[in-house]
Amino acid sequence: MQKSIDLIYYICKKEYVMSDRVREVLKKHSFKLTDLAEKLGINYAPFNKKINKPTLKTLEELSILTGISVIEFQNAPEGYSHFYDGSTGQWEGIRRK
Repeated sequence: MQKSIDLIYYICKKEYVMSDRVREVLKKHSFKLTDLAEKLGINYAPFNKKINKPTLKTLEELSILTGISVIEFQNAPEGYSHFYDGSTGQWEGIRRK
């Protein structure tokens, strides 16, 4: 558990543009931004702005709403990669390349 917390801290501390990763993950799980905005009770435009520069709070909201891990939304640090099960497509975590 501590490794996960350390990894989250490391990733959040870095200056990454995460919007592409967030969109990629949502698409992989078949979520549409318009549907998520509606579920959050906000219009698409402000929701899209939140996705363009997601904060940890935004990622937590998305995680609760979708059931996707906050860590999966993050870009993997250099030398690491997101791994998915080849048959189910289920996210298995971040591992060394």
